[in-house]
Amino acid sequence: MPLAKARVQAFWGRPTVEEPSAVELPATQGAMWPEVMGLWGQAVGGEYGWNRTGHSDSWFSGSWTRWLYGGNVEIVTMMLDYFSHTHDTAFARDKLLPIAREVVKFYDTHWHHKDGKIHMYPMYSGEGDRNLHNPAADSAGLHRILGELQTVPASLTTSADRAYWAEVEGRLPALAVDENAQDNDTEWGPGDRLKTAHDVFLGTDTNNQNLYPIFPMRLFGAGLPHLDLAVASYQGRRGKYPANGTQDWRHDAIHAAYLGLTAEAKFQTVGAFRTGSWRYAGFGPGASDGEPGQEAHAIAKTALQAMLLHPGAADDAILYNAWPSEWDVQFKLHTTEGRTVQGQLLNGKSEHTVTPAGVGNVIVDGRDPGAGAATGIR
Repeated sequence: MPLAKARVQAFWGRPTVEEPSAVELPATQGAMWPEVMGLWGQAVGGEYGWNRTGHSDSWFSGSWTRWLYGGNVEIVTMMLDYFSHTHDTAFARDKLLPIAREVVKFYDTHWHHKDGKIHMYPMYSGEGDRNLHNPAADSAGLHRILGELQTVPASLTTSADRAYWAEVEGRLPALAVDENAQDNDTEWGPGDRLKTAHDVFLGTDTNNQNLYPIFPMRLFGAGLPHLDLAVASYQGRRGKYPANGTQDWRHDAIHAAYLGLTAEAKFQTVGAFRTGSWRYAGFGPGASDGEPGQEAHAIAKTALQAMLLHPGAADDAILYNAWPSEWDVQFKLHTTEGRTVQGQLLNGKSEHTVTPAGVGNVIVDGRDPGAGAATGIR
């Protein structure tokens, strides 16, 4: 944390002209962790650039990660998830809240405000979509973070915290949703889709950054409003497996699981679990960053659990959200409020217990659209 805050002050503690965009940024507060980071929290030398001659302190030579900040909102959402499962007050006080305060402050102060709203530019989303205005991944992350921070018990926060978070929430840009790259809707119609950024409809990055509001940010999905918008956005996504080659970091399996698309989630998850050309089955295939790869297998594990037990609204959870009825399973999984859901589905017969009971609902989803339901989605 001290290094992350010192980095912000060294780079942007005063109004700074950002290379190579030539945009003058305001004085910035808070903390920022770079996309490619060493063991001690420093920017990796090859990305930051060894030859600093003629460049400002804030200039990153790595063209793939120069203005990529999404990992900062992702780590806060992961911490919020952990707290929602454990209610570990020491963790919230000592780790979650100190980091969340500084990340929110960074996003609020790093860019100019336009018409009373934070205007994030220049920004990357993923590595391939660059020079964006208000990318969906970061905007969705901030909407989720600021909403959940205000539900943390008041005994762990201050009145100044809560007032500031409410102010910043009011300054957030609308989510990037529309039928095209022009403008953004606040009331969504049947033709609208989740966009990559306010000024880009579908980006070039096959990680499908426009779907980050589904996962990892969980603003859309089964059990939540506007499921039709999210499903249509998934169907119209740019990068698809197997149509567009290898999976690598592509979240198709998780997105399908979160949306309750049983047959599609099954197809994508089985594909993501495929083995590489290695002696050990756990050494998965890779492409962009070499082999063996672990990204596809990690995504498959997350998708498999989301197919079985999916977070719904508030403290609800959906059991068998995208689980094929022909797959036998025995399970014990954790969800919010310290609960575990334990049970089995064998030969089409299901039984489960929730411990402790009485907090939220575990909704048993009986849908099973069958193998043909994925036709036209991939």
